[in-house]
Amino acid sequence: MGLTPLLLNRPALGAWLPIVTILPVAYLSGWTSSAKAPHYAVRAWSSQMASDYLTARASQAPCLSCHTTFPYVLAQPYLAKSANVTKADVLVTGSVVDRVKRWSDIQPYFTDKNSNPAQLADARGGEAVLNAMTLVLHNKPSGVLTADTKRALDLMWSLQTKGGENSGAWPWFRLGNEPWEADDSQYWGTALAALIVAEAPATYRNEGYVRQDLSIARAYLQKECLQQSILNQAGLLWIDGKIPLLTKDLRKGIADRILAKQHDDGGWSASSLAIPGLKRHDGTPQEAESDGYGTAIAVLALEKSAPLSHKSVEAGRAWLVQHQRPDGSWAATSLNARRDPNTDVGKFMTDAATAYAVIALSE
Repeated sequence: MGLTPLLLNRPALGAWLPIVTILPVAYLSGWTSSAKAPHYAVRAWSSQMASDYLTARASQAPCLSCHTTFPYVLAQPYLAKSANVTKADVLVTGSVVDRVKRWSDIQPYFTDKNSNPAQLADARGGEAVLNAMTLVLHNKPSGVLTADTKRALDLMWSLQTKGGENSGAWPWFRLGNEPWEADDSQYWGTALAALIVAEAPATYRNEGYVRQDLSIARAYLQKECLQQSILNQAGLLWIDGKIPLLTKDLRKGIADRILAKQHDDGGWSASSLAIPGLKRHDGTPQEAESDGYGTAIAVLALEKSAPLSHKSVEAGRAWLVQHQRPDGSWAATSLNARRDPNTDVGKFMTDAATAYAVIALSE
């Protein structure tokens, strides 16, 4: 596909060195659609710094959150390995195993005074998907699913909607917050369930009931695709690169819509990919400049799409390499309110941006 290669420095004396990315010099100073052959030079991003940032944030998170801990789980296989990464993985996985074992006796997340019964039921579906993904990825190096992971998967499939308008989908967190806890977030959650199947061992993927339940999930994802935000479509296109979910026409249409939103600097803004006209709860305007989350999701999607998009992918990857911050993170801002970036909640989108940027630069 003409994508920029990645070179990983080998560990020396037990220490992991940064990943080095070969990228066009022209793109580092601002992308242009010129057909002129690019000149290449070496620019680096630090997987170690990103690992340190994500591990610290995941170790502080109180639950398997869509914005911090779960993106860390997805990025963990790509992080520079260290004792801290292992410790955080044990912490997160242990918490998930405990909740899976006590599933019938524990309360769902978000059981505050403002939660209603429908929200609690939806939270169960969302947590079941996140739990299953966490344990499947934890088991992946061994290629064997543990009893706890199999239970998590069984719980996930038991909560899939099997009839009606949303047949094939999972109930999901509905707290009015984009992009992961809103009325349209069950689409993203259903795509994640398909990603779980892709990451599971082949023996599990080939189980008859898994293929059957995945088929209705695929039908839902195709049926609802054109009604979704570009963010949701981009996430689906990324996952489609791992397990077929889309038709050829849907795949091309999504790639075209993402490409149309690319900025002149090579990046994307999450707000331009979100639901058109999305308003923040506090009335403040959406941020329009390129950010880490929008760019990482767009690059992940386009890396798996038609070869004609490769120059835009290189531009997006160059933007990511340029914009890693001194603390190892990539910045992004809330789609729901203007947040103080120094607070815990103000770092939520940055946490997700950093995890997906690591995946985008590593895959």
